[in-house]
Amino acid sequence: MHLEAARTLAMRKKVHTNVIDAWAAFLNKIEELKSEASYSRMYFTCDTITDYMVDEAVDEELRYNKFIIMFVAVMNDITDKPDLKTVDLVFIPIVVDESYYLVCFCLKRVAFYIFDHIKRSGTIESAYGNIPRILKSFFCRYLNSVEHKKANVLLKKEVVVIKMKCQRNIVGVDCGIFLMRHMETYMGEAAHKWDCGLCIDNKIQEKMLGRLRYKYLDKLMMSDFNVMKKTFLKHYAAVKKMDRFERMKVIEEKKKEITGVLQ
Repeated sequence: MHLEAARTLAMRKKVHTNVIDAWAAFLNKIEELKSEASYSRMYFTCDTITDYMVDEAVDEELRYNKFIIMFVAVMNDITDKPDLKTVDLVFIPIVVDESYYLVCFCLKRVAFYIFDHIKRSGTIESAYGNIPRILKSFFCRYLNSVEHKKANVLLKKEVVVIKMKCQRNIVGVDCGIFLMRHMETYMGEAAHKWDCGLCIDNKIQEKMLGRLRYKYLDKLMMSDFNVMKKTFLKHYAAVKKMDRFERMKVIEEKKKEITGVLQ
Protein backbone atom coordinates (compact mmCIF):
# COMPACT_ATOMS: atom_id res chain seq x y z
CA MET A 1 0.00 0.00 0.00
CA HIS A 2 1.48 3.34 -1.06
CA LEU A 3 1.73 6.16 1.49
CA GLU A 4 -0.32 8.57 -0.63
CA ALA A 5 -3.05 5.93 -0.91
CA ALA A 6 -2.99 5.25 2.84
CA ARG A 7 -3.60 8.95 3.46
CA THR A 8 -7.01 8.63 1.78
CA LEU A 9 -8.18 6.87 4.94
CA ALA A 10 -8.19 10.32 6.51
CA MET A 11 -11.59 11.88 7.22
CA ARG A 12 -13.62 13.19 4.27
CA LYS A 13 -11.40 11.50 1.67
CA LYS A 14 -12.50 8.98 -0.95
CA VAL A 15 -10.57 5.78 -0.31
CA HIS A 16 -8.04 4.85 -2.99
CA THR A 17 -8.39 1.44 -4.68
CA ASN A 18 -4.86 0.62 -3.51
CA VAL A 19 -6.18 0.66 0.07
CA ILE A 20 -9.06 -1.65 -0.85
CA ASP A 21 -6.59 -4.04 -2.49
CA ALA A 22 -4.41 -3.97 0.64
CA TRP A 23 -7.53 -4.69 2.70
CA ALA A 24 -8.28 -7.70 0.46
CA ALA A 25 -4.72 -8.97 1.01
CA PHE A 26 -5.09 -8.50 4.77
CA LEU A 27 -8.40 -10.39 4.85
CA ASN A 28 -6.88 -13.22 2.82
CA LYS A 29 -4.15 -13.48 5.45
CA ILE A 30 -6.73 -13.50 8.25
CA GLU A 31 -8.43 -16.42 6.48
CA GLU A 32 -5.38 -18.53 7.27
CA LEU A 33 -6.35 -18.28 10.96
CA LYS A 34 -10.06 -19.11 10.59
CA SER A 35 -11.74 -22.06 12.27
CA GLU A 36 -12.59 -25.10 10.15
CA ALA A 37 -16.29 -24.59 10.83
CA SER A 38 -16.33 -21.13 9.22
CA TYR A 39 -17.01 -20.49 5.56
CA SER A 40 -13.76 -20.17 3.62
CA ARG A 41 -13.43 -16.79 1.88
CA MET A 42 -11.20 -15.51 -0.91
CA TYR A 43 -10.79 -11.82 -1.75
CA PHE A 44 -9.76 -10.43 -5.12
CA THR A 45 -8.53 -6.95 -6.09
CA CYS A 46 -10.28 -4.02 -7.75
CA ASP A 47 -8.55 -4.66 -11.08
CA THR A 48 -9.85 -8.24 -11.36
CA ILE A 49 -12.44 -6.87 -13.78
CA THR A 50 -11.42 -3.94 -16.01
CA ASP A 51 -13.04 -1.69 -18.60
CA TYR A 52 -11.38 -3.73 -21.35
CA MET A 53 -12.96 -6.96 -20.08
CA VAL A 54 -16.49 -5.53 -20.22
CA ASP A 55 -16.09 -3.74 -23.55
CA GLU A 56 -18.38 -5.85 -25.73
CA ALA A 57 -16.99 -4.23 -28.87
CA VAL A 58 -13.87 -6.32 -28.24
CA ASP A 59 -13.81 -10.03 -29.13
CA GLU A 60 -15.11 -12.10 -26.21
CA GLU A 61 -12.22 -14.59 -26.31
CA LEU A 62 -9.68 -11.78 -25.96
CA ARG A 63 -11.59 -10.32 -23.04
CA TYR A 64 -11.99 -13.70 -21.33
CA ASN A 65 -8.30 -14.49 -21.74
CA LYS A 66 -7.42 -11.15 -20.14
CA PHE A 67 -9.78 -11.95 -17.26
CA ILE A 68 -8.19 -15.35 -16.72
CA ILE A 69 -4.69 -13.89 -16.65
CA MET A 70 -5.70 -11.39 -13.98
CA PHE A 71 -7.89 -13.82 -12.02
CA VAL A 72 -5.28 -16.59 -11.82
CA ALA A 73 -2.52 -14.08 -11.02
CA VAL A 74 -4.46 -12.89 -7.97
CA MET A 75 -5.09 -16.48 -6.84
CA ASN A 76 -1.40 -17.26 -7.19
CA ASP A 77 -0.62 -14.29 -4.94
CA ILE A 78 -3.02 -15.65 -2.33
CA THR A 79 -1.96 -19.30 -2.28
CA ASP A 80 0.63 -21.62 -3.81
CA LYS A 81 -2.13 -24.10 -4.65
CA PRO A 82 -5.10 -22.13 -6.00
CA ASP A 83 -8.25 -24.24 -5.89
CA LEU A 84 -11.74 -22.77 -5.67
CA LYS A 85 -13.18 -26.20 -4.90
CA THR A 86 -12.37 -25.58 -1.24
CA VAL A 87 -13.58 -21.95 -1.22
CA ASP A 88 -17.13 -21.05 -0.15
CA LEU A 89 -17.19 -17.29 -0.82
CA VAL A 90 -15.42 -15.35 -3.57
CA PHE A 91 -15.39 -11.56 -3.19
CA ILE A 92 -14.59 -9.13 -6.01
CA PRO A 93 -14.68 -5.36 -5.24
CA ILE A 94 -15.94 -3.23 -8.11
CA VAL A 95 -14.90 0.41 -8.47
CA VAL A 96 -16.25 2.10 -11.58
CA ASP A 97 -16.45 5.92 -11.70
CA GLU A 98 -18.62 6.86 -8.69
CA SER A 99 -19.79 3.29 -8.06
CA TYR A 100 -18.20 1.25 -5.28
CA TYR A 101 -19.83 -2.10 -4.61
CA LEU A 102 -18.97 -5.69 -3.78
CA VAL A 103 -19.73 -8.78 -5.86
CA CYS A 104 -19.90 -12.08 -4.00
CA PHE A 105 -20.13 -15.55 -5.51
CA CYS A 106 -21.41 -17.84 -2.78
CA LEU A 107 -20.31 -21.28 -3.95
CA LYS A 108 -21.63 -22.92 -0.79
CA ARG A 109 -25.20 -21.67 -1.25
CA VAL A 110 -24.78 -21.31 -5.03
CA ALA A 111 -25.80 -17.64 -5.11
CA PHE A 112 -24.67 -14.42 -6.75
CA TYR A 113 -24.85 -11.26 -4.61
CA ILE A 114 -24.20 -7.55 -4.91
CA PHE A 115 -23.52 -5.56 -1.72
CA ASP A 116 -24.10 -1.87 -2.40
CA HIS A 117 -24.48 0.94 0.17
CA ILE A 118 -26.42 3.03 -2.36
CA LYS A 119 -30.11 2.44 -3.10
CA ARG A 120 -30.33 2.14 -6.87
CA SER A 121 -33.53 1.96 -8.89
CA GLY A 122 -34.22 0.23 -12.19
CA THR A 123 -32.91 -3.04 -13.57
CA ILE A 124 -29.54 -4.59 -12.79
CA GLU A 125 -28.31 -3.55 -16.22
CA SER A 126 -29.45 0.06 -15.81
CA ALA A 127 -27.96 0.29 -12.31
CA TYR A 128 -24.70 -1.61 -12.81
CA GLY A 129 -24.25 -1.90 -16.57
CA ASN A 130 -22.96 -5.14 -18.05
CA ILE A 131 -20.37 -5.82 -15.33
CA PRO A 132 -22.42 -8.31 -13.24
CA ARG A 133 -23.54 -10.24 -16.34
CA ILE A 134 -20.07 -10.51 -17.87
CA LEU A 135 -18.35 -11.19 -14.56
CA LYS A 136 -20.71 -14.09 -13.83
CA SER A 137 -20.24 -15.46 -17.35
CA PHE A 138 -16.43 -15.34 -17.14
CA PHE A 139 -16.32 -16.66 -13.59
CA CYS A 140 -18.58 -19.63 -14.36
CA ARG A 141 -16.61 -20.34 -17.52
CA TYR A 142 -13.47 -20.51 -15.41
CA LEU A 143 -15.22 -22.82 -12.92
CA ASN A 144 -16.17 -25.13 -15.77
CA SER A 145 -12.57 -25.18 -16.98
CA VAL A 146 -11.44 -26.50 -13.59
CA GLU A 147 -14.40 -28.90 -13.41
CA HIS A 148 -16.10 -27.20 -10.49
CA LYS A 149 -19.39 -28.97 -9.83
CA LYS A 150 -21.28 -25.73 -9.05
CA ALA A 151 -20.41 -23.93 -12.31
CA ASN A 152 -23.53 -24.68 -14.39
CA VAL A 153 -25.92 -24.16 -11.47
CA LEU A 154 -24.37 -20.81 -10.62
CA LEU A 155 -24.55 -19.69 -14.24
CA LYS A 156 -28.34 -19.98 -14.10
CA LYS A 157 -28.64 -17.89 -10.94
CA GLU A 158 -29.83 -14.29 -11.14
CA VAL A 159 -27.90 -11.69 -9.20
CA VAL A 160 -29.48 -10.58 -5.91
CA VAL A 161 -28.83 -7.07 -4.61
CA ILE A 162 -28.68 -7.37 -0.83
CA LYS A 163 -31.02 -5.01 1.01
CA MET A 164 -29.49 -3.12 3.92
CA LYS A 165 -31.07 -0.89 6.54
CA CYS A 166 -28.10 1.48 6.42
CA GLN A 167 -28.22 2.14 2.65
CA ARG A 168 -28.00 5.73 1.40
CA ASN A 169 -29.63 7.64 -1.43
CA ILE A 170 -26.57 9.62 -2.50
CA VAL A 171 -22.94 8.82 -3.24
CA GLY A 172 -20.42 10.24 -0.76
CA VAL A 173 -16.75 10.04 0.19
CA ASP A 174 -17.32 7.05 2.47
CA CYS A 175 -18.14 4.64 -0.39
CA GLY A 176 -14.81 2.82 0.01
CA ILE A 177 -15.33 2.39 3.76
CA PHE A 178 -18.75 0.83 3.13
CA LEU A 179 -17.13 -1.54 0.63
CA MET A 180 -14.39 -2.54 3.07
CA ARG A 181 -16.99 -3.05 5.79
CA HIS A 182 -19.04 -5.37 3.57
CA MET A 183 -15.89 -7.36 2.70
CA GLU A 184 -15.10 -7.71 6.38
CA THR A 185 -18.51 -8.65 7.77
CA TYR A 186 -20.27 -10.98 5.34
CA MET A 187 -19.59 -14.53 6.51
CA GLY A 188 -21.94 -16.51 4.28
CA GLU A 189 -25.13 -16.30 6.33
CA ALA A 190 -28.54 -16.11 4.68
CA ALA A 191 -28.88 -12.67 3.07
CA HIS A 192 -31.88 -11.62 5.19
CA LYS A 193 -29.96 -12.42 8.40
CA TRP A 194 -26.84 -10.43 7.54
CA ASP A 195 -26.17 -7.04 9.11
CA CYS A 196 -22.98 -5.06 8.51
CA GLY A 197 -23.40 -3.36 11.90
CA LEU A 198 -23.75 0.24 10.74
CA CYS A 199 -26.41 2.43 12.33
CA ILE A 200 -29.40 3.71 10.34
CA ASP A 201 -29.21 7.20 11.83
CA ASN A 202 -27.05 9.30 9.48
CA LYS A 203 -25.24 11.29 12.19
CA ILE A 204 -24.34 8.20 14.22
CA GLN A 205 -23.42 6.36 11.02
CA GLU A 206 -21.00 9.16 10.07
CA LYS A 207 -19.20 8.77 13.41
CA MET A 208 -19.05 5.00 12.99
CA LEU A 209 -17.58 5.35 9.50
CA GLY A 210 -14.99 7.78 10.85
CA ARG A 211 -13.95 5.29 13.53
CA LEU A 212 -13.72 2.56 10.90
CA ARG A 213 -11.22 4.67 8.96
CA TYR A 214 -8.88 4.67 11.96
CA LYS A 215 -9.60 1.01 12.70
CA TYR A 216 -8.76 -0.10 9.17
CA LEU A 217 -5.63 2.03 9.02
CA ASP A 218 -4.48 0.58 12.34
CA LYS A 219 -5.12 -2.98 11.19
CA LEU A 220 -3.22 -2.48 7.93
CA MET A 221 -0.29 -0.61 9.46
CA MET A 222 0.14 -2.60 12.67
CA SER A 223 -0.67 -6.09 11.43
CA ASP A 224 2.04 -8.70 11.89
CA PHE A 225 1.61 -9.35 8.16
CA ASN A 226 2.92 -5.86 7.40
CA VAL A 227 6.67 -5.97 6.68
CA MET A 228 6.87 -2.26 7.62
CA LYS A 229 5.45 -2.73 11.12
CA LYS A 230 8.82 -2.49 12.90
CA THR A 231 9.58 0.77 11.09
CA PHE A 232 6.24 2.24 12.17
CA LEU A 233 6.83 1.22 15.77
CA LYS A 234 10.29 2.77 15.69
CA HIS A 235 8.88 6.12 14.50
CA TYR A 236 6.07 5.90 17.05
CA ALA A 237 8.55 5.33 19.87
CA ALA A 238 10.53 8.39 18.77
CA VAL A 239 7.43 10.61 18.73
CA LYS A 240 6.29 9.27 22.11
CA LYS A 241 9.56 10.42 23.70
CA MET A 242 8.92 14.03 22.67
CA ASP A 243 7.37 16.48 25.10
CA ARG A 244 3.78 17.58 24.48
CA PHE A 245 4.57 20.82 22.61
CA GLU A 246 7.20 19.26 20.35
CA ARG A 247 4.84 16.39 19.56
CA MET A 248 1.98 18.76 18.67
CA LYS A 249 4.32 20.74 16.42
CA VAL A 250 5.31 17.57 14.52
CA ILE A 251 1.66 16.51 14.19
CA GLU A 252 0.60 19.91 12.85
CA GLU A 253 3.47 19.92 10.34
CA LYS A 254 2.45 16.46 9.13
CA LYS A 255 -1.16 17.55 8.81
CA LYS A 256 -0.12 20.44 6.57
CA GLU A 257 2.12 18.12 4.54
CA ILE A 258 -0.69 15.59 4.06
CA THR A 259 -3.19 18.31 3.14
CA GLY A 260 -0.78 19.67 0.53
CA VAL A 261 -0.26 16.23 -1.05
CA LEU A 262 -3.96 15.41 -1.22
CA GLN A 263 -5.11 18.77 -2.64
